Amino acid sequence: MLGDILSLQPNLYNCTLPSSKKSSSRASAKSTTLSNRNRREIIYTRTLNLLNTRQCTIPFELAISDSSFLSIQPSTLTSLTSQSKVNVQCNFHLSSDFIERFRSTNLNKNESLLSKIEETITIEHGRRIHWHEQLAIKFKQNEMEQIIPIDIRLYFPILTVNCDRIDFGTCFLEQTRQKELILKNLTCSSSAWSIRKDCCPSMSTVEW
Repeated sequence: MLGDILSLQPNLYNCTLPSSKKSSSRASAKSTTLSNRNRREIIYTRTLNLLNTRQCTIPFELAISDSSFLSIQPSTLTSLTSQSKVNVQCNFHLSSDFIERFRSTNLNKNESLLSKIEETITIEHGRRIHWHEQLAIKFKQNEMEQIIPIDIRLYFPILTVNCDRIDFGTCFLEQTRQKELILKNLTCSSSAWSIRKDCCPSMSTVEW
């Protein structure tokens, strides 16, 4: 007999790249530091209500398909008495190390990961990577499992600039000239950016 444990709808994590702004209201996020990585990360959390609909106590344990970026609480063996429920917290850890896996150059080198994901690029959402994981409820009495799917969508923003070069034209001594450029984020994903000023190659000196 398979112990019937009902859950809420499957988890859906809509994630954008880490930034200093607050996360979307569709996911609860917070910043923390991993003890073994010493890296800043954002944690997206979903909570499931597991309900025992049987007339007997059901012992079970929870297992996540990939513990490198997903975690659950409680993580140890537990049980539910008849008609009782327990809250299970499932966390998705979004860090810079994790994002590096999905850079186009790194992704092409990982065939096993590439086969698991769906990748699309749109003006509204930018580059979106969608893949599936699962939370397994393993029943100890009959060694059967109940699977709860987990969907994760990671969005990479697309930034555009209104010009491909800055030309100051003819400049004279003691003259300051100013040019403006417009940087736009066309997608729904938040983004952090910076500007790097490269040194110009040395130029010959002209004497009058």
